[in-house]
Amino acid sequence: MAYRKLFIPVDGSDNSKAACEAAVRMSQSVEKLVILAHCHDPIPQRIQGHALEVLEEDLKEEADRIFDECRVFFDNANIPVKTIVLYGSQGPALAEAAEEEKADIIIMGTRGLGNLGSLVLGSVSNAVIHNTSLPVLLVPEKKED
Repeated sequence: MAYRKLFIPVDGSDNSKAACEAAVRMSQSVEKLVILAHCHDPIPQRIQGHALEVLEEDLKEEADRIFDECRVFFDNANIPVKTIVLYGSQGPALAEAAEEEKADIIIMGTRGLGNLGSLVLGSVSNAVIHNTSLPVLLVPEKKED
């Protein structure tokens, strides 16, 4: 099966960039679309009005910075990129978004810049695996030579 639509959660970590590099290596002559997704924790409902607008703008700017760091891998390989910003519990939100986007595969790093809860409760990649029926390719942490 040729994977045509690749869904890649990114958080700015070296491991999410390694997942982008792996996706480029997977892209041979088959036409591809890469979907970069960044997931923020849910915004508390008590934040409203101007404070909410400022927070949403800050989170959008952070996501755009992360997308720009990853987009270069695909621009250099002439692979089109779509970006989406999500809010919610990272594992379930990313898995649901990948399925809504009709992705063929999810490619992600094994370690990222997740919140403290991911250290205590388990990794985001583990949560994605348990919340999707899609194949998931985990790219291990780069080892120093």
